[in-house]
Amino acid sequence: MARDNGYPLMADYNYQFTNTEKNADEAAELLSLLANSVRFRIFQVLCHEHPSVKDLAQRVGANSAQMSKYLSDLYDRGIVDRNKVANEAFYSLESIAIKRLVHTIETLDAPNLQAL
Repeated sequence: MARDNGYPLMADYNYQFTNTEKNADEAAELLSLLANSVRFRIFQVLCHEHPSVKDLAQRVGANSAQMSKYLSDLYDRGIVDRNKVANEAFYSLESIAIKRLVHTIETLDAPNLQAL
């Protein structure tokens, strides 16, 4: 059933609220990953490129040791993938959810973000 404005009533969504606690926990964890500005910049780059650790560190303004720690943690969680070539490791973003969130945030109107 829809309201006059075309949006469905919340009652129509009741079936989606099973496992609400689990969904909330997963959403909170996902958002916490994006809450760190260095990680967010890492995700921004990885949405479009597959850089080496050194290149990624330079792009986001972090040192190589910090970058290795971030990437190791993200790799262990299955969020990024690593491709080793010779002595270098190249990273790619595996999480579709993070790709979608980063894209959504990037398309937000900047002046509206400043009002937050």
